[in-house]
Formats: sequence, C-alpha cells, structure tokens
Amino acid sequence: MPTVRKIALTVIRRASMADIPVLQRLAEATWWVTYRGIIPDEQIRYMLEQMYSPAALEQQMIVDGHRFLLARHGGRYAGFASFSLRDARSSVFRLHKLYVRPDCQGAGLGRKLLHAVEHAARLQGGRRIELNVNRANPALHFYERQGYRIQQVVDIPYGDFWLNDYVMGHNL
Repeated sequence: MPTVRKIALTVIRRASMADIPVLQRLAEATWWVTYRGIIPDEQIRYMLEQMYSPAALEQQMIVDGHRFLLARHGGRYAGFASFSLRDARSSVFRLHKLYVRPDCQGAGLGRKLLHAVEHAARLQGGRRIELNVNRANPALHFYERQGYRIQQVVDIPYGDFWLNDYVMGHNL
C-alpha cells in the first residue's frame, strides 16, 4: 500500500482591521522567541506595545498605508508581513515586518510571505524592496538567501532603546 503524505496548505491573504487581534497574537508568539537574548526584555515589551497595540496597528493600516498579509498554514494562522511604498519617485517599497510562528518555521512560510510582498510590490510598479533587520537576528541569513544584500549599518534611537540594524535591499 502506498504511503500517503499529508500536505499542509498555505493561504496568504490581505489582513483587515478585523484581523488586528490575530496580528497581536502572532506578534506575541514570535517576538519573544525571536528577540530574547538579542535585545533586553524591557525593549521587547516596549516595542510590542508601540507597534502592536490596536491603535498602533490601526494607524499603520489606515494612516501610514501599510499593507498586512496573513498566512494560514495547516488550518491556523502561522505568520504575517507588512509593507508599504517608501518612495514613489524611485518605486522603492519597504518591508516593515515578516514573522512566522516558531512552531511553523521550516515549512517555507517566510519565503512565501516574502514572495507575496515582492509580487504585490511589482504589481504596484515597485522596483526595489528595502528592510531593516537587527544585526544579531538569525533572519539576516534568510534574507541573504533570498537575494537581499546589506546596504548600510544603522543605530536608530527608539524610545529609551537602540535599534542596531542592517538596512538590506533587493531589486525586483
């Protein structure tokens, strides 16, 4: 009898205001695992409050023009990304967020989310995507494998903390 393999279906869709609680749960599930040991716990708490409160997410979606994408994998929410047009003159888009639940990593979801962002940017005339990644974040290697290259080293003040990042970019 042949072996039957179960394949988990991944669906990526645009998030709406109604999805804010889902985005908050995913952020909480990913940030602590991603950043603990890289930045202080107080900074993680502060940044989660600043970027993922309902008011902050609403601001990003409505006022700042960030488009959020949600990924479902195996019947549950597994990750998200957000991006926006950074510079209309040069058709540069900015990837603001890309996170996959730790228990769903390794299934290609990060790559699928990134490709969905790149596809949406191309449809809007995008020629390039840029992003920031913490210099100690292992995701740096993920972005490099996807063709992104370090353009700049930056230290950005953020409240009482610092973001020690690489700015990376990739031509579409």
